[in-house]
Amino acid sequence: MSFTKLRCFALPLLVLVTLALAPHSPSIDHVTGKLAGRVIDQNGAVIPNVKILVESKTFEIKVTSDDDGNYAVELPAGSYRLSVDDPRFHKFGKKNVRVESSRPTKLDIRLKFLGPIHQ
Repeated sequence: MSFTKLRCFALPLLVLVTLALAPHSPSIDHVTGKLAGRVIDQNGAVIPNVKILVESKTFEIKVTSDDDGNYAVELPAGSYRLSVDDPRFHKFGKKNVRVESSRPTKLDIRLKFLGPIHQ
């Protein structure tokens, strides 16, 4: 067999073997999960327009609660820390919030007003 014929046969075969043995990437649907909840005050009233920071060691996103106090975000499955730093409320932080691809994670955020400032 000549070198040219061998090359024409070997190259497509090499490509097919490489594709067959390459790891398959899972669909994005299988590696993301949903984190959702409602932002409320100490009396249970909804709080709109609150900025929530969701972060992990490799990922960070900010989400804002809607007019009904609801928030929702699609995230890679993993463990997250949530925080709210709003001048109207005491700081809020929650560590080790698990987001799984198999089911939505619900987390309501209860904030406490700072109250009047006395001088």
